[in-house]
Amino acid sequence: MSNKKNKNKEEGNAFERKVAKEMSLWLFENRNILRRSSDSGAQKANYSGDIIPEGQLPTQWNRKWPIIVECKYGYKTIAIPNIWNRKWITTWYLKALNESKKHNQPIIFIVNNFKNRKFNTITTNIHFNHLFILHEISFPVIVDQYVHHLFVYNYKKVLQLHIDNLIPGFFDKYC
Repeated sequence: MSNKKNKNKEEGNAFERKVAKEMSLWLFENRNILRRSSDSGAQKANYSGDIIPEGQLPTQWNRKWPIIVECKYGYKTIAIPNIWNRKWITTWYLKALNESKKHNQPIIFIVNNFKNRKFNTITTNIHFNHLFILHEISFPVIVDQYVHHLFVYNYKKVLQLHIDNLIPGFFDKYC
C-alpha cells in the first residue's frame, strides 16, 4: 500500500475515533462508552457500524443500541449532498440501511468530513424536532417502494443538543 493510502487510512481511523468520543459524550456524557469498531465494519458481531458500544449500555438504554453510525472521511466536495447531488449519500445510506436490519438498529447516522471544508455533516433518517437546528437539506430515497426521508445537519450543532430534545420520546420509542 502506498504512503498516501496509508496516510488516508490513518486519518480516516483517527476521524472515527474522534467521532466515537464526541458521540459518546453527546449520548452518554461519558467519552468511553462508544468506540471505533476494531474491524471498522468488516465483521459484524453484536452491532453494525463504524462506531459501537464498548460494553454494557447504561440502564436508560435498556441494553439496546438502536443507532448505526457510519463515518465517511476525506471525500471531495463533489460528494456533499445537495438538491442535485445525492448519489454518494444515497449509496452510503442504502448500505447502512441494509446493515441496520441485522441488529435492529433503525436510526442511521452518517457522519461526513469533506476535504477543504471546516464543518462536518450528519445525515440521518430521523427528523430532529428542534426549533434551533434546521436541516441543511432533506430529500427522499425510495427503497422497496417506500419513501425514506434523509436529513442533513451540521454535525457540531447537533452535538450541542440532547438526543431526547432532538427526538422527543427517544428512550421510550427506541430503547
